[in-house]
Amino acid sequence: MTSSTPSAPVAAPTDAATAGAGLDALVRWATTVRASDLPDDVRERALLVLADDLAAMIAVRDDPQVLAVRDSLVHDGQPAEATVFGTGRRRGERAAVAGANGAAGDWAEMDEGYRPATCHAGLYVLPALLAEIEHGDRTGEELVTALVSGYEVVTRVARTWRHAEMVIHPHALLGPIGAAAGAALGSGLSPDHAVAAVSAGAGAAMLGPFDHALTGALARNVWPGIAAWTGVQVARWAVAGIGGDPTAPHSAFSGAMGATAELGLLTADLGTTWAIRDGYHKRFACCQYAHSTVEALLDARDEIGSDRVDGITSIVVRTHPLALKLHDARPATSLAAKFSVPHAAAAALVLGAVDADACGPAALADPRIAALRDRIVLEPFLPAPAPPHDRPATVVVTLQDGTVIERTCMSAIGSPDRPLSREALIDDKILGAVGAAHPGFVPTVRRLLEQPDLLRRPWRAILDDLLEG
Repeated sequence: MTSSTPSAPVAAPTDAATAGAGLDALVRWATTVRASDLPDDVRERALLVLADDLAAMIAVRDDPQVLAVRDSLVHDGQPAEATVFGTGRRRGERAAVAGANGAAGDWAEMDEGYRPATCHAGLYVLPALLAEIEHGDRTGEELVTALVSGYEVVTRVARTWRHAEMVIHPHALLGPIGAAAGAALGSGLSPDHAVAAVSAGAGAAMLGPFDHALTGALARNVWPGIAAWTGVQVARWAVAGIGGDPTAPHSAFSGAMGATAELGLLTADLGTTWAIRDGYHKRFACCQYAHSTVEALLDARDEIGSDRVDGITSIVVRTHPLALKLHDARPATSLAAKFSVPHAAAAALVLGAVDADACGPAALADPRIAALRDRIVLEPFLPAPAPPHDRPATVVVTLQDGTVIERTCMSAIGSPDRPLSREALIDDKILGAVGAAHPGFVPTVRRLLEQPDLLRRPWRAILDDLLEG
């Protein structure tokens, strides 16, 4: 008689084959999407995602750490293939530029995101896509079309494989897949080569710990840049016959990481539902999980009054499970502050806003904000509601005189069920991020929305208008 030790479960071969066929079909479909296939609202959503994410890159143009990343990647003497988004019109080799723009894109924590799964699809797809579109002298219409189809690829992967705990950050796990899709579609790869590139991107996923965001480790901010650089490279290599196997996501996510898979989501209703419709735009410069808390407290502040904020004795925040993890009351870096419900809550009350400065060095050192952070208690919001109200917050603020003020936000402004108006997104957020650096940016965005035929021009010409200044 022999005995054996049970081995760890592995993904069933039939599931792997089904997963591979699904990813193959999804990517091939993405290469067939044309501008005429896009409903008007989908094209508009794509333009707003493009403008929002470009503005997020430009907003950090003077950040010394962002500049250090850019300078380490983009050098004099490189071919002028693509544009670095910031002041001026610095250009360089496209993989290097994609890396620099990818790292800038999430630095301010103002990039758009996708609600049905934790996935910042625009951030993952756009840096590599923009570099390839500019290098290939393709049109704005081709850029928008590829953004929509690349967004579909990475969000369907995100929805298909679900992890019981968010141990790996999606910027690390999903970024290379989205970037590979963006580069493949932006450079017009054949269906075979596009499948090879996206499969290679899936195999290049990084094991970046989600906790890096909570502790403020700035390596987290460069994962989208590493992903973008990788995406451009795997698209190049695919043409040379170097590619991955489309079973890669299933082997890695289910086989190695234990994710559950709903494989039908890879191809269900392709071309009739569009993931980009389910994106959100951030009103506040912090993790979106904290937005309902911030909104509820800003509402409460109107009744409290700015002169009574220092008289707050306690704040109870009842919120959803994702936000409960953001509990650090003494964040050490600006990134950690953006992923701290206590800091975002305290900043909202003291400053009356959670903008880029609310998590900066001055706010971190502000004794009033620090004092309030220590008075905040997080509790679960019960019973937990269903989507779209799955990220709610109730705040209960108690003052020294015994006054109790309670506010609830079931879904933060900017979410798909409560979208920011076009005017609020463009005139407030995007204009504020771009500022006076590029006075042509906002007028050009408006023209593209109102006259979509202008997208048929070369992207380089559109860039000249956007970056006027």
